[in-house]
Amino acid sequence: MRFLVDQCLSPDFAAALTRAGHDVVHVRDFGMERSPDADVLELARGQDRTLVSADTDFGTILGQTSAARPSVVIFRRMTRRRPGEQAALLLANLPEMSGVLDDGSVVVIEEGRMRSPNASHRRVATNLVSSRIVGHFGTDTQMTPVEARGHA
Repeated sequence: MRFLVDQCLSPDFAAALTRAGHDVVHVRDFGMERSPDADVLELARGQDRTLVSADTDFGTILGQTSAARPSVVIFRRMTRRRPGEQAALLLANLPEMSGVLDDGSVVVIEEGRMRSPNASHRRVATNLVSSRIVGHFGTDTQMTPVEARGHA
């Protein structure tokens, strides 16, 4: 997949995704560390990349503009995770997220759950917490943890 990693996530996180075979750039690569969120979204859209961030403003901006692109993955309330652990978590769950990301979505990964607009995604992999997925209309499904190895 093609990712743009936002300033609030480490370049080490971006490097881990690159090592896993993904096409990844960090906003620092473009000198956009202090750019407005709208400019970062436009860069991701223009380069057909999924934006990965910990900034919840991106979901708000997409909602206010009714834009379908770019897709956004938001790490929320995960201050204890290191870049390698964040990358492992994203990579372990990417097979389950790829369909909704291809369609243009916001996916939120929180401690203990992943939320996306498609409740049919039934497995959330994590090596750190038990997981569940919350569908678009608030349906909760308890998930079985799956180890995420070899991605960090």
